[in-house]
Amino acid sequence: MGKITLYDDTAKINAACLYAASGNYSQVARDTNIPRTTILSWAKDSAVWVESLVKARQEINDEILAGNLKLVIKTNEETMDRVEHGDYVLTKDGKQIRVPMKGRDLAVVGGIKEDKARVALGQATSISVTQDSRELAEVCKELSRAMRRDDRVVSVQTKNQSKTDSEDNKDEEKE
Repeated sequence: MGKITLYDDTAKINAACLYAASGNYSQVARDTNIPRTTILSWAKDSAVWVESLVKARQEINDEILAGNLKLVIKTNEETMDRVEHGDYVLTKDGKQIRVPMKGRDLAVVGGIKEDKARVALGQATSISVTQDSRELAEVCKELSRAMRRDDRVVSVQTKNQSKTDSEDNKDEEKE
């Protein structure tokens, strides 16, 4: 009969962390000398594995976000420097000088920064018009034209009004 080896929770946690980093069960098996089938069974049935994997993935995501934040901060600083003091260019004699950014470049940088800020805040970055909304707009325009031609007036009843204007007119006629 085959050799049965029991692994403690530390082995499961270690394997789960390695899997979170690599995404490859075979690689984890090679790195830990634990059979791939054992690792697969932990992935299916072990609460320790699942909890460790979730924590490890969160830590990885946190590290990625922290790195991205550093990059964004540095990029913003460098972009502001270019906007305020100009871009670096080399002259014919090899000297480095700064020249003001062109309006087009400023507009592109500003537009991109605005879009990214809106994305980060969960705001819209564009306006979409579907065929259905265009058709609805056409119907509304046509209705408006027809009503102007026929000299009709549209009455809008609010929640607080109990009668429409036409009902008010009927009541006045009765008096």
